[in-house]
Amino acid sequence: FRGLGNYFRGLGHYFRGLGHYFRGLGYYFRGLGHFFRGLGHFLRGLGYYFRGLSNYFRGLGHYFRGLGHFFRGLGYYFRGLGYYFRGLGHYFRGLGNYFRGLGHYFRGLGHYFRGLSHFLRGLGHFFRGLGYYFRGLGYYFRGLGNYFRGLGLFSWNLGLFFRGHD
Repeated sequence: FRGLGNYFRGLGHYFRGLGHYFRGLGYYFRGLGHFFRGLGHFLRGLGYYFRGLSNYFRGLGHYFRGLGHFFRGLGYYFRGLGYYFRGLGHYFRGLGNYFRGLGHYFRGLGHYFRGLSHFLRGLGHFFRGLGYYFRGLGYYFRGLGNYFRGLGLFSWNLGLFFRGHD
């Protein structure tokens, strides 16, 4: 029985060892599970990291796109401002030409009225001269009339003288 006891004792040790073996195997697989779970968490975190990085670069892209639109808009703004001031320059140039033309117009009008004044003064002199001419003509014809009256009287008296009348 002692031998049989040793046999069963050995068998107990064998099964105890087998238990330890399977317990160790359990710990091994449990550890492996923890390892893969950790790896899964790590890879999930890495996924979130790259997703976040993607969002970051996408956001950066939108930022630079928006900046591009901003500077393009600023370019259009300054181009428009340039056109505005160019137009304003043309406007004032046109206004200057308008007032220059107006100056010429009034200068011409001044010359016109000065010329008209000289014309009317000349016309006055002409009619005054015509007046003197007709007055002189009047004196001439009056003198001529007096001459012929005197001549008539003279010839009448001469006729009377030669006829013997008083």
